[in-house]
Amino acid sequence: MVTNSTRYPLLIDPQGQGQNWIMKKYAESMDKYRSLANLNNPKFKDFFLKYCLEEGKTIVIEGIENEVDPVLDPVLEKQVIWKKSRGIIKIGGTDMDFNKNFLMFMTCRLPNPSFSPELSAKTTIIDFTVTQKGLEQQLLGKVISKEQKALEDSLNALLTDVNNNKKELQKLDKNLLQRLTESKGNLLDDTELMEVLNSTKTQAKEVAVKLADAETKTKEINDKREQYRPVAIRGAALYFTMIEVSLVNWMYNSSLEQFLVLFNESIDNSDKAQSPSKRVDLIIKFLTKHVYKYVNRGLFERDKITFVLMMCFKILITAGKINSNDVGLFLKAGAAEDIKARPKPTGNQFSFISEKAWLNIIAFSKHCFNDAPVATFKELPELVVKNQPGWQAFFERNDPENAPIPDLTERLSQEKEENRAFMQLCLLRSVREDRTLVASSAFINAVLGTEFTEPISYPIESIWAESKYYVPILFLLSAGADPTSSIDEFARKKKKFPTEKVSMGEGQEEVARKVIKICTESGGWVILQNCQLGLKFMEETEQTIISFINGDGQKPHDEFRLWITCEPHIRFPLGLLQKVIKVTNEP
Repeated sequence: MVTNSTRYPLLIDPQGQGQNWIMKKYAESMDKYRSLANLNNPKFKDFFLKYCLEEGKTIVIEGIENEVDPVLDPVLEKQVIWKKSRGIIKIGGTDMDFNKNFLMFMTCRLPNPSFSPELSAKTTIIDFTVTQKGLEQQLLGKVISKEQKALEDSLNALLTDVNNNKKELQKLDKNLLQRLTESKGNLLDDTELMEVLNSTKTQAKEVAVKLADAETKTKEINDKREQYRPVAIRGAALYFTMIEVSLVNWMYNSSLEQFLVLFNESIDNSDKAQSPSKRVDLIIKFLTKHVYKYVNRGLFERDKITFVLMMCFKILITAGKINSNDVGLFLKAGAAEDIKARPKPTGNQFSFISEKAWLNIIAFSKHCFNDAPVATFKELPELVVKNQPGWQAFFERNDPENAPIPDLTERLSQEKEENRAFMQLCLLRSVREDRTLVASSAFINAVLGTEFTEPISYPIESIWAESKYYVPILFLLSAGADPTSSIDEFARKKKKFPTEKVSMGEGQEEVARKVIKICTESGGWVILQNCQLGLKFMEETEQTIISFINGDGQKPHDEFRLWITCEPHIRFPLGLLQKVIKVTNEP
């Protein structure tokens, strides 16, 4: 536990793991804990911080970015002046009492924050970012608790027994050692010591038998648990794909909490089966499609194939069928090759090959797929030269992805389907870059199925059904798109028309506050339009949603809904992105 003599901890916590830990630790005792605070809250200094400092409570400050507000510097540097038993600290020009029981935690939701050396020196930085292997273990526990609750309960009880038995052994050893230390004279004449020794020996044997039995049972339970590990492996791979797609566009950010909802829904709603292996297959299939639909709904059209490709790559890498170097070949091809090192063949008959395509062929021929000891296609450049007519015909086809690859068809047929599909994708990307998108669709069909490349419609009714008064709906806008008419049409059907609309911009924050307050009480619908013009108010909206979730104040009407329309913006609050249902709206 962090004490007053150490630096205050700053948790890098994009998934909320550390925050959950703090909540569990301190929410048990309300006399030690104060509700979460945010630096943007107007009452932060004069109410939250002052109260916790004076009363010796624990404060958790969330939403720290790359820097901390200078108002906290006196606290971080512990600029406390002690007068007898009373501590005084000056915050923002105001003297406040300092209770030695005061504790402070800060959480940062950014996955890769850039903290200054000064901030790093003032705090203890703890990285709570979940790893793929760590998440896999968490998800395994969740799926077992749903599918085989008795099994998970047995394991937990068994681990508790093992822990108690080990403590008992330590206690016996300590007791015996103490007796030996305190004994005087001839040990053999000390009858009481001999009785303790015999008793310890007997109890130690009993405990050893219990531990051996527990080890056997633990192995049996773990063997049964392992049947469900493929679900956890696929879940972890899908979650990290969800997270990494935010590198394409900031607005695609999502949270572990959102993923866990999808994970639990997949277990609850997938088809049942008697055989565990069949049941696992059904859950994996449902989960993969469920996550795909959820994320795909919030992606712009230009990024949809990118996301599914990322999903395929992550699944295959996790399964050990390809590695990151293989993906690097697909992305970079021959960009690092030098044309002078291996010039393109001369002559008019080779004019169909561009210098770029030739460098891609060289890179492809050097590559060892999945770290194989020898490059599978090392003879490719020679094959292209020897069979110039065949390769020219392949290069010049309108649909090379549907044609057999010259000289390599038989060799590729010996590979497993998913490996063969990936090799064909890399080859087509190398020789016919213009057909990469079509080839990618064929690769996705081979790995996941045709349903992952077919268009999907998202009726507004299904989107509304997923929303709640504390789960807003965010429409990501593109030029010429406006979902307002669709929302109004649906509002008429649900008898929620007219909806309250506020077009964000300078001076509209107060209007939006009043409208939201009225509708949370009446159960009306609010549409905040063009919110890229009111990003400050979006931060306030995030705090409003958090208050709904925490149950602060009066509970909003269950029928209340908040609809947000916004163009992509890098400064849109991360916390709000991790709480909303995202939908793209393109003409």
